[in-house]
Amino acid sequence: MKNFKKMTLSLLLASMTLSAVGCTPNQKDSSVEDSVNTDNSLRYEKIEETNKYLLQRGKSDYKVVLPAQAEAKEALAANELVSLFAEATNEELQTVTDENIAFNENDKYIFLGDTAVTVAQGLVPTQEKLGTGGYIIKTVGNSIFITGTKQTGTLYGVYKFLDYILDYDYYYVDLYGMDKGVADIKLCNYDVSFVPDFKYGMICYGFLNNGSAETDRYSVEAAPSSPVNGGVGHASMYYLPKSKYLNENDPDNYHREWYMEQAGVEEPTQLCFTAHGDPESYKLMVETAAQSLKNEMIKDPDAYMFDCSMTDDHNWCRCAACTTEIEKYNADSVVQVKFLNDMTQNVEDWMETEEGAPYKREFYVGFYAYYSLVKAPAEYDKATDKVTVVDDSVFLNKHVVPQIAELFADYMSSIYSDQNYDMYASFKSWGYLAENIDSYFYCSRYHDYLAPLNTFNDMQELYQFSKEQGIFNMYNLGSGAEYGWSTGWSALRIYLANKLTLDVNIDMEAYTDKFFEEVYQDSWKTMRKFYDEWRYLDELNSVKFPGYAGKSSHYKDIKKAEYFPKPVLDRWLGYIETSLAQIEPLKTYDPDLYARTYKMIVGEGVWLKYFKYEIYKVSMSNEEMTKLKKELAADLRFMGITHWIEASTIDVYLEQLEG
Repeated sequence: MKNFKKMTLSLLLASMTLSAVGCTPNQKDSSVEDSVNTDNSLRYEKIEETNKYLLQRGKSDYKVVLPAQAEAKEALAANELVSLFAEATNEELQTVTDENIAFNENDKYIFLGDTAVTVAQGLVPTQEKLGTGGYIIKTVGNSIFITGTKQTGTLYGVYKFLDYILDYDYYYVDLYGMDKGVADIKLCNYDVSFVPDFKYGMICYGFLNNGSAETDRYSVEAAPSSPVNGGVGHASMYYLPKSKYLNENDPDNYHREWYMEQAGVEEPTQLCFTAHGDPESYKLMVETAAQSLKNEMIKDPDAYMFDCSMTDDHNWCRCAACTTEIEKYNADSVVQVKFLNDMTQNVEDWMETEEGAPYKREFYVGFYAYYSLVKAPAEYDKATDKVTVVDDSVFLNKHVVPQIAELFADYMSSIYSDQNYDMYASFKSWGYLAENIDSYFYCSRYHDYLAPLNTFNDMQELYQFSKEQGIFNMYNLGSGAEYGWSTGWSALRIYLANKLTLDVNIDMEAYTDKFFEEVYQDSWKTMRKFYDEWRYLDELNSVKFPGYAGKSSHYKDIKKAEYFPKPVLDRWLGYIETSLAQIEPLKTYDPDLYARTYKMIVGEGVWLKYFKYEIYKVSMSNEEMTKLKKELAADLRFMGITHWIEASTIDVYLEQLEG
């Protein structure tokens, strides 16, 4: 993908008339002997075909085996395996439990999860080895074992197994591809162990986050953050609720010093993490906040990840005590770092007592390194690639996890570029101070959800950089408020981002080709041409116009005639019409696939019609403008798009179009 950065302007201009040459869509090998991850001996993929059959002449003797007390996602894994296998082969595998199974290597079983036989065979992987989403696939005799470190890992292993035998892949909501009409499947000797490159990951779009089903199908596990007094994100104030501790009518619990002091701000929106310099009050503040965390651990024995991030505004405490600390360490974040160290240490000490011992566990408290907190209490020198600190008090203990959210970065450009130096330095500095760090990236235009953002050029490089920094949780915020459908190549971005979360070294071009061929069917070459031309023009605009990209590129307004000439928009809209005509035969022989493909094509036409209307409405004839408005409104409703911008629903825009 980096070749886009190396093209000259003349080549970019010439490229506008060219379509891409596709790679072979299916890049997996049928017989793999080498490790797929040379820097991790626990990640390997060895597959050897045998002369035996899993399915022969459309029939199979295999049974799917679940634990007698199967957990929810183990049961889901069995259901997905049976239903997708039947869809591809017209043969339905029987599902049984592991009760009374005396394992014989001549038996024909597919064992899922922690069955009694799996345990007896020593084939249950540990989280210490494979992480939370890892799995193994192993052939023993005629049987196949698919086991994850958690039940989600078993589910992900099933999806990978379906990829091996049926070329299964999941592309978007309700969109997946696999071989059909399969009559024969050879049994293979599988020796597969998979460790995701990131322990947790999520590319956040509202329509993906109503539940876990969609993200499960991408085989990426979201970090299981638990609430504290009801707060999950931006939750620091929930640890010490103002309703209880800032109530003047309750003098016994009143602690004004626990809340920020800032000129011009009457109602505090942030905590004061020094308690205004009062040692006794600070001690009580730490204990009280820690008790909020303990209460959640007592309530939920599985809870171990929590948030204690600043409220989502630019305020921060400027009392004398905080100011002294901030000036000493040259970082607003220092006061929260020290407070969280003390709070989590209090919880850890409690776990060593008789009272806290029953609730002892590994736990993590994250906070957004966001707005002014993005700078760590340390100094990074690029020339020497070294980080220096004032003293050791700024090192984070193992429980405290900064989540770096650089709102002012340029996500259209390389992490190594000059405009992204601040983000680069933040990762280096926080990585030096903390055992675990998280990312919080941005990949949508939050003031204009309908406008595309080209994060594709440097997406892989950013994920590779993140892996090098040891990111604990790979969080990427798209149009999180959109609960219907997202235009502007979001479907492709979600697909590729999830693939990169699993393996940062994937062949991006091959997966991009595969996506286009499977999602757009007979129109894939036309839609790929549209996509490539858009990227070429985007790169041209980035070079030619200083205001097009740069810092905070995800907040820039790009609906301008100099960026998108009307003939270009008209040509691309022509590609949409051509693509719809190319898939017309699908309507006859696969109506369901036609409907899904039709929707994906129309959806990418939304941003084109939106741009054409917004940029050129003043120069259109009344007839042309009326027609375009009607089409745009109809497409927005058909696609079920819910938001125009992050803070405004599509109804507001539809009123303008239809009013």
